[in-house]
Amino acid sequence: MLAVLVAAAFACGCLCPCPGETGEDCESYDTGYRDTCYWMQGAETLDQSLCEEIADDRIRGWCYSDIAAETQDATLCARVGLRDDRLWCQAEAENDTSWCDEIDEPKDRIGCNAKVRRDATLCRSIDSQVGVDSCITEIAIALGDATLCDDVDDDDIRSYCYEETLAGL
Repeated sequence: MLAVLVAAAFACGCLCPCPGETGEDCESYDTGYRDTCYWMQGAETLDQSLCEEIADDRIRGWCYSDIAAETQDATLCARVGLRDDRLWCQAEAENDTSWCDEIDEPKDRIGCNAKVRRDATLCRSIDSQVGVDSCITEIAIALGDATLCDDVDDDDIRSYCYEETLAGL
């Protein structure tokens, strides 16, 4: 899940603007971009009804997860289809790493623990550089700490990291 979250930001082939900017008409996109658009808008506005417009089950789950994490409403996690994604949702919504420890996929287990603990040093134990970079980026965005982006190796992910952390200032 971790690398996919950051990779979704590149789904449109750009860093910004991408599908999902608030106020954009998501229906103007093909299905994949449309789903990303609704996900980004739902997460930005905390509007669950936008998640319901998403055709892809996994992306719909990420939409609910983002809203659950932001609002600390763990009841939304029941709408997340995949077990590991649902556990990550619970962990973030409840700020409880014990949920992370139940995740089967090792890189996601590490990423979940790192994000809930807000500890980018944990990301270094992920076995792929894209996974490490994505993990660090997620934490940098969550903390609004652009200095963490200095540790991201991939140029595109690093640019995205800076853009998103600085946008929150």
